[in-house]
Amino acid sequence: MLLKVKETIKKYNMLKDDEQTTVALSGGADSTALALALKKLGYEVMAVHINHHLRGEESDRDMKFCEEFCEKNNIHLDVFHVDVLEYAQKTGLSTETAARELRYQIFEKCNGKVATAHNLNDCVETTLFNLSRGTGLKGVCGIPPVRDNFIRPLADVTREEIEIFLREQNQPFVTDSTNNSDDYTRNKIRHNLLPEFLKINENFLENYKRFRDNASEDSAYLEKLAEDAFCEVKISEENSYNAVKLNNLPSAVKHRVFGKVLNANDVETSRERVLELDNICNNGGKINPKGNTYFVCKNDTLICKKTGNNCENFVKSVEISENISLYEIFDRTVKLVIEDIGNVNKNFTNNVLDYDKIIRTATLRGRNSGDKIRLVNREFTSDVKKLFSSLYNEETRKNRLVIADEEGVIFVEGAGCAERCKIDKTTKRVLIFCDE
Repeated sequence: MLLKVKETIKKYNMLKDDEQTTVALSGGADSTALALALKKLGYEVMAVHINHHLRGEESDRDMKFCEEFCEKNNIHLDVFHVDVLEYAQKTGLSTETAARELRYQIFEKCNGKVATAHNLNDCVETTLFNLSRGTGLKGVCGIPPVRDNFIRPLADVTREEIEIFLREQNQPFVTDSTNNSDDYTRNKIRHNLLPEFLKINENFLENYKRFRDNASEDSAYLEKLAEDAFCEVKISEENSYNAVKLNNLPSAVKHRVFGKVLNANDVETSRERVLELDNICNNGGKINPKGNTYFVCKNDTLICKKTGNNCENFVKSVEISENISLYEIFDRTVKLVIEDIGNVNKNFTNNVLDYDKIIRTATLRGRNSGDKIRLVNREFTSDVKKLFSSLYNEETRKNRLVIADEEGVIFVEGAGCAERCKIDKTTKRVLIFCDE
């Protein structure tokens, strides 16, 4: 494994000889192996451990392990404490995503390179996860070995090789109990999908690595073309772009340029929004991809305009509690009632979901970009934005609400609940959505 790590560092020019790097140390097998490997290869290693306080005594156990490991191996360690649940409630993010955001906020403040322990298995899982949600070429490349000041020296190392290395070094590690649960999508891929690919071809991971490297080269080349083209189509006037030059670009480059146009104007990129920009550049027209942000194309010029009324400023989220029934959100008061199934009026079943099928924390919030739901008795997934567009006019839909849990949206106001949370013969308690 040490040889692979050394070759990966050289291949991607991650570190200079004897250069200092900070390892994101969780105490798990991957990060423990990474810190130990870099130390043995002669690099000056520091470490950062973040206590998320999500698993009670287990979180403190992990922190103590990291402290003892670093003391034994003469590694300077900084420990940070974060309140993930508070941040998740404030932002409307899932617990998993909120924890990741908080981690990277800390990592970005570290001096020099930050080494994270993502390995080849992680990269495969990310690719499969991205494919399941819908993605482009960049998404199928998985986790980049180098991004800004973040490096992944284990990018070409399999999880099996990591475990063999730790046994050879007689090095213990800690295990996060949530890794054994299939409540998280990534764990489902890890425990169920990836093993099936390895049954089909035992060399799947190595074959994937070759694909990833080839796809990454192609993606980097297209990104460079798009960056050059973006500079070409930008007009000196603020937020204006030459539509004629845009239309003359090859589609693979043009769509990437549209992504850069969206990002430059603080709009989250999606395939749908890129195609909307493509359409108005060809045919003229106007789109409203976000709150107060509009794109208009006329006289061969694509222009981004912003109005003063920004509804995004009012978007917030609140965590649903069994002890609370009234929630203030946007400019509305919403009532959520938890009742025994026997007390439910069948006339209101469109606003009812099985409370006990909710995965961990439920949050009442506005629509987020990319939100999707599979409604009751439907064999397909619906885009929440399109549901709101079909149900409400432009002004009304801006403050419509959804309920989401750790796995995504489970209820859309006016449309109903997700198939996985519908009431059935096993239902004991229900959550009822009432607009006061």
